[in-house]
Amino acid sequence: RPVIEPILTLQTCDPPGTTINRLIVTAKLEKVN
Repeated sequence: RPVIEPILTLQTCDPPGTTINRLIVTAKLEKVN
């Protein structure tokens, strides 16, 4: 797949392997120095 914009996605779940308590954090790269 072509990359349109760089995005980082972090996903956690507790207890591991379930979707009971899932947290998804998405970050978009704004600028590279």
